[in-house]
Amino acid sequence: IPNSITSISYGLFSHCTGITSIIIPNSVTLIDGQAFSNCEGLNSITIPNSVTSIGLCAFSGCKSLTSIDIPNSVTSIGTQAFYKCTSLNSITCLAPTPPSLGNSVFASVDTSIPLYVLEASIPLYQAEEQWQDFNIQILGYDDIISNNIFKSILYPNPSVGNARLEVEGLKTYFYTFKGVVKA
Repeated sequence: IPNSITSISYGLFSHCTGITSIIIPNSVTLIDGQAFSNCEGLNSITIPNSVTSIGLCAFSGCKSLTSIDIPNSVTSIGTQAFYKCTSLNSITCLAPTPPSLGNSVFASVDTSIPLYVLEASIPLYQAEEQWQDFNIQILGYDDIISNNIFKSILYPNPSVGNARLEVEGLKTYFYTFKGVVKA
């Protein structure tokens, strides 16, 4: 998808069963309704941190989709956006505040799968309908780094005793370590 595109239009890739993976460029802010619905072969999608809204039924019927990473920029997810995504085995949501959800966003999704969120956000997700149904887990630093979700800086590096960790979009933390820190 070229960088000149700002939205994935309604039903644009609907029923494209041959698509297995897609990377959406940083220029896109909206994934409209049914954009990828019934793309039964879709098993991987990269949603950039520029997307603020995922439309109704956007990924419904994507039966091969195994995981989804929802960036921290997403504020709303439409009705049945992930309906019948029966192969999902994990969801990662980086939004500090749970995105608002339409009706039955995760209908037919096994809610015993882990929902990874930032530690400070766990009580918020536990209090929100639909989100609270999942097995909510702490998103660890290793998960953030290994998935290139946020840029991070650990300095000084190497360090003996004290180091500062900066993670894009989060507070800066000052850590005292025993031994040598080298990342």
